[in-house]
Amino acid sequence: MKIDLANFEVPNIESWKAQVQQETNKDKAIIYENNIEDIQIDLSNKDSNCDFQTGKESLKDNEWDIAVSFIVNESFVDNKSILKCLEQGANHIYLNISISNPNWNRIFENIIFDYIHVTIAFETELQIHSFRDFLLKENEKDFTISIDPFCFTFVELFKDTKVSYSLNAFGLEQIGANTYQQVASLLYAGEQMLQQLIRPEKIKFEIGIGSDFFIEISKIRALKWLWKHLLTENDFEYNEIQIMGRSGWSNKSTRDPHTNILRQTTEGLSAVSGGVSCLLLHATSELSKDSSTWFDQRMALNISHILREESYLTRVNDPLKGSHVTELLSKEIILNSWNLFLKLIYSETDKVDILLQEVEKTRKQKIDAYVQGQKKLLGINLFSVNNKEMEWCNIPDYLELEYLIYEKLNKQ
Repeated sequence: MKIDLANFEVPNIESWKAQVQQETNKDKAIIYENNIEDIQIDLSNKDSNCDFQTGKESLKDNEWDIAVSFIVNESFVDNKSILKCLEQGANHIYLNISISNPNWNRIFENIIFDYIHVTIAFETELQIHSFRDFLLKENEKDFTISIDPFCFTFVELFKDTKVSYSLNAFGLEQIGANTYQQVASLLYAGEQMLQQLIRPEKIKFEIGIGSDFFIEISKIRALKWLWKHLLTENDFEYNEIQIMGRSGWSNKSTRDPHTNILRQTTEGLSAVSGGVSCLLLHATSELSKDSSTWFDQRMALNISHILREESYLTRVNDPLKGSHVTELLSKEIILNSWNLFLKLIYSETDKVDILLQEVEKTRKQKIDAYVQGQKKLLGINLFSVNNKEMEWCNIPDYLELEYLIYEKLNKQ
């Protein structure tokens, strides 16, 4: 059967705009506005120059690590739960060390580093010195140290090793920062790290993954493009950027675990579509009074496995490349991020104060949108569930702001 395409007419953009406005009864139906992200784009504007190469085109497969997180505190007895997750297919361990003097031999007992990677977030210098004493030279390449974008205390301690550094903007996303505030902080930290290390291959990134599907994809694409641009401008050879995408708790519920799974799935999908090299879906119960449950950890791992093994997402790199909406959003986030990055670089005032002022404004916008009912979350402020088996507990803070969890606002 031969299809005759002669009768198909080239779409007329003006007639399309008129039809959309007629059907929606809105003059601005083709205008996307997001005040929180400081984005306004005309979807009918066919910008032929809006095509951002993210630098992953040379790779054959879109592979990513499947990570699982653990909090090592005073209640830590053995690493059975870590081994259990590794047996279920995790190949990346993320450790938050909150115990003063961790027993590293017990933490890593029976773990073969040849097959996994470990990222560690420290709190004190005593912890990191004890880790240096434990670390063997042949295992240095298997470890990454999580670094706050505005505090490089631990950098010098591993400068002469093969240990890599992960600049961590997850806390910013969790306290309410928008996309360009997160990306700009990572660019600023990356530029500062380059001055100390002069080795871009040792620099990685951690970024939070929120609920706005296309915004999150575009955020990751923007970070990749900007890091490549920054390296090129400073005469560094570009290496493939390593990004860990972390899905957190802002839009999760302790009372509606089924909706949590749906949200974790879409967030994981946006992260790998954007091009992360590692995906960490935090168990919702990690911040509950009962801490992480095995069921929640297993479900988070299963989501990662389905995305990697059954969805064929590993077969294509940058799947949203060329999508008109994604390219326009990427462009806006790139411009906003670069402007804030320049402000951080050239301002003589405290960098943290500059960023904190920006974040506090965005956080207030997000809270107001939720309280006023403009932001609707199924199972939280829309068709909420009355299950009270778990409650939020020990909520972390960053820059003296508690993590923004919408469900907790219901009680305030």
